[in-house]
Amino acid sequence: MKILFVNNFFSEYGGAEKILLNQASLLQKNNIEVFFFASLKPPLFIEDYEYKKYFPEHTEIRKADKLSILKNFFNIFYNPSAKANLKAYIKEIKPDIVHIHNINYILTSSVLDACKELRIPTIMSVHDPRMICPGGALRFENKTYCKDEKCLNSHPFHCIFNKCKDGSFKSSTIATAENLFVRQSRKLDYVSCFITPSMTLYNLLIRAGFEKTKLKFIPHFLDDRFFENQPNYTNQGYFLYIGRLAKEKGLDYLLKAASTLPEEIKIHIVGDGPQRAELEITAKILNLKNVIFKGFMEGLELEEEYKNCIATILPCNWFEVFGLTIIESFAYGKPVIASKIGAIPELVIDFENGFTFKPENTIELADAIHKMHYDKELVQKMSIKSRKKAEELFNSGRHYEQLIKVYESVL
Repeated sequence: MKILFVNNFFSEYGGAEKILLNQASLLQKNNIEVFFFASLKPPLFIEDYEYKKYFPEHTEIRKADKLSILKNFFNIFYNPSAKANLKAYIKEIKPDIVHIHNINYILTSSVLDACKELRIPTIMSVHDPRMICPGGALRFENKTYCKDEKCLNSHPFHCIFNKCKDGSFKSSTIATAENLFVRQSRKLDYVSCFITPSMTLYNLLIRAGFEKTKLKFIPHFLDDRFFENQPNYTNQGYFLYIGRLAKEKGLDYLLKAASTLPEEIKIHIVGDGPQRAELEITAKILNLKNVIFKGFMEGLELEEEYKNCIATILPCNWFEVFGLTIIESFAYGKPVIASKIGAIPELVIDFENGFTFKPENTIELADAIHKMHYDKELVQKMSIKSRKKAEELFNSGRHYEQLIKVYESVL
């Protein structure tokens, strides 16, 4: 079997790229041929990748000058180069299935036309609610969770009226236009199966009118290396946030909660992002001596942060479709404190492997941190259950079996 993965980037960008590479590696270990198609945005995961000659040029619209924006504006909706290159690529390698991840704005739905014209079965992994919410995160006015699901229940113009995309009228207008183009052109009709990592996203797509027969729930998984070492059920007395430092991650609320906690309760913040400077200023204003910004980490350094924490914290206030750091935390034998939003309650069960709290509720968040810090017996029990859940539900073997069944069904 030959699988061609299609994604905007073949480089380090976000969670979708991490998941794609994990899937590709898993398939290769099981003797399945894997190929990649993406935009030519450096640095590539494999710099001398044999088939990068088919990758279309990447234009960074956000940073481009006005002339470049005008020249490439149509490509945001439909990229003819991506379609032509993919058709030529498919004719050469002759894949059995095209597995699509993220294509909005860069490769665009033009790649679906290429697959349709060459009659190649196509599946799509859904990483966010972007097909329903033009803003991409179900965040009303780019400030808080859109509980009313306004664009799902009526029309996507709510995104423009409320500047839901980056808090910008311009970005929201482009996002809404792109969303309408995909909807009205019905490009997604050619997709044989949509894979969702959570039942929460699965049910959201059903409410939006997607055919139930085309939806398949397959949770994300962890690479085998996460289970090679025994978990560390001891700790060095601190809590840990790992991820992008951005508004939707809810770190403002974590800092407010930290300001009400005793100084002995330490919080490490690992990661980087557009909100870092603002958060560091807030921490200084609040005189937070118990919060340490550790910056970006990876490899063994990141592992040590995981292994030595009491628990991890995910205070987000957007539609979290899964929460990859949650199951990573479980694999290290660490419980999780997280917002009761999106798919998080599917993973984090109160008093079993962590605590959930109402989004933006700093009192509930502080109470959960306080309880875990001082109840060592409870943390020990939750740590053991966290690891067990990761081993049973998020291992590579289980994911491979589910993924192969989908591939076979579309063939």
